[in-house]
Amino acid sequence: MSIAPGAPMTAQQLHGIVPALVTPLDEHGDIDEPSVHALIDFQVAAGVHGLLVLGSTGEGPLLSTEQKLRMVRATVDATRGRMPVMVGISSSSPAESVAFGQRAHAAGANALVTTSPFYFLHSQVELPHYFRYLKQRLDLPLASYDVPSAVKVKLSASTVRGLAEEGLVIGIKDSSGDLAGFREMVIATEHLSDFRAFTGSEHYVDAALLVGGHGGVLGLGSVIPDVYVGIYDAATTGDWPRANLLQKQAIAALQMIYAGTSGGSFSASAVSSFKVALREMGILRTATVTAPLQPLSGDEEERVREVMRSVGIHRPTGVA
Repeated sequence: MSIAPGAPMTAQQLHGIVPALVTPLDEHGDIDEPSVHALIDFQVAAGVHGLLVLGSTGEGPLLSTEQKLRMVRATVDATRGRMPVMVGISSSSPAESVAFGQRAHAAGANALVTTSPFYFLHSQVELPHYFRYLKQRLDLPLASYDVPSAVKVKLSASTVRGLAEEGLVIGIKDSSGDLAGFREMVIATEHLSDFRAFTGSEHYVDAALLVGGHGGVLGLGSVIPDVYVGIYDAATTGDWPRANLLQKQAIAALQMIYAGTSGGSFSASAVSSFKVALREMGILRTATVTAPLQPLSGDEEERVREVMRSVGIHRPTGVA
């Protein structure tokens, strides 16, 4: 699925498994470009269908603009047009979302992803104005990221349908954890051939595909992309027993996100656990996270390794 850096991706190119990548950092908190390249090669080898950088798993809201741009450039350089690169541009300021979206496009992004603006509790009437503001000022397609735990408002099925019918968004990542709501949204948009519905829940990619979803955008996809690609491939061929088996494997691997018990936030535990796993696999050089997120302690890292051993996550062949 080749695509030139900076070329707008189409809805047809938006499908399957799109890992929400961690942002590799060195011990000083700078973008670790060699680790970015290793991470992208790992994803390509697993057969993923696209990449998302600077989402929640990528610590996007915590990084400086220059850090974010370095991550985009490193990802685009490592990807070499082999698949689309989607970039998170969320900000509480619509103008800042646009400004960064324009710079991300110049750096080679193929599509942009945004939450609703955060801080204020916006109404369903207000939200389309935000997406319309962005669409009028950006030259790349937009996808919406529905994550009510972070932005305090959930996009309703009717709002998503309206955004899609107006051509403001080509897809959505639904991280609400609400499978019933996901299904309602799929039904509300199923008449639109150029709209794609993705789940952001690592727990039920198979179920999301069964009810009409088009794929998953997954933080754990950074660590086990092959398992999620296997779920997608099994689902598209109607092999639901295999999809279910692989989904259970993914849920077992997801237990690493609960390793942090010493006072750090759940977000820190999740992101840190992914980075620890990737470091143990020889893909990242460090498990550094962005302040104020707290790294896992030695005992907590051992819990991640225990999960890895229990589900057979190991250093990929060919990784030094």
